[in-house]
Amino acid sequence: MPALARSAVFVGFTELCAKYHINPIEIVLQAGLEPVVLRHNDLFISYTKFGQALNIAAQQSNNPLFGLMLSQYHDFLMLGPLGLLISQAETCEEILHIAQQYVHLHAQGVEIEVKLTNEHIYLCYQVKLAELNHCQQLVELGMGVILQAFNKLFSPTSKPNWIQFSCPPPTHKQDYLSHLDLPVHFSANCNAIVFDIALLKQSPIEQKAQLKQHFLSQLTPRTNDAQQNTTHSSMLHENIFLDETSSSNTLPLDYVRKILGDMLISSDMTLQTTASLVNIHPRTLQRRLQEHQLTFRQLLDEVRLMHAKQHLRFSKMRILDLALNLGYADATAFSRAFKRLTGSSPATWRKISADKK
Repeated sequence: MPALARSAVFVGFTELCAKYHINPIEIVLQAGLEPVVLRHNDLFISYTKFGQALNIAAQQSNNPLFGLMLSQYHDFLMLGPLGLLISQAETCEEILHIAQQYVHLHAQGVEIEVKLTNEHIYLCYQVKLAELNHCQQLVELGMGVILQAFNKLFSPTSKPNWIQFSCPPPTHKQDYLSHLDLPVHFSANCNAIVFDIALLKQSPIEQKAQLKQHFLSQLTPRTNDAQQNTTHSSMLHENIFLDETSSSNTLPLDYVRKILGDMLISSDMTLQTTASLVNIHPRTLQRRLQEHQLTFRQLLDEVRLMHAKQHLRFSKMRILDLALNLGYADATAFSRAFKRLTGSSPATWRKISADKK
């Protein structure tokens, strides 16, 4: 299977293209993707094709720093479950561990490695995509997002010592210095952001309020079609609690739906993992769902169905690939579940949907 990413990687792409008077829709089509990826953040897309889109945009804009500049539009909370886990970390050391272990939740093909010396932390970043020859735009976007995250999570006094790239020095080296406001080294043994070792045990600035505000802003009203396809649509704006006891800190049930949708790419949609991401005990989450006459399985079915319909309507992804990326064992299991919930097979539903366009 190809390496996949959430279409949230395109956040800011349209705006940045506009600054350079280039057409984002034409670029996306040229890279082999559908323009719908510019409007929906939760679709599964080829990470290789996204890299191709970045390369095309960099060439058409005559701006080799296009990927790095795009990172300015990416708040780390846009990273879905990865951003959630990072926001709950208690130390820099825990953030680095989470980044290494769970970066695949946002984009597959990315590898993060942390190397420690007596004086420095090397946060090494690598993109491995067999189908893409030039990954520098992806590397610079990813490293730019990491810089944004650390600038938000820690005080200005904890800024990196320098940033280094494994590529040879470019002719526009001064542009990197101006954009990053950091010493920049090239021809290094790895792509890395380098921090002082003292940062390792530091605690990040609490992000609880920002976290809640961000995810509530993502909970846009559902379409009529999506509402018709949930057996619990009347509960879209019901609340569950972020903590074990307080009734003053509430959020919509759609918050949990959003998290489950972001987790589909990881196939780790368990009650325990979901409860951890909303910062409550699994039994508490289970009880809150029961109060709304929902089981975790019913909620997961609903989220899978919504994402399945999005892909069947807006993408050309094969049924097998879609099944695997929704967390089903195979196409047969997916088709059985889809027909149980809709009365139609995925292929039939896709054809009917296309005929209605």
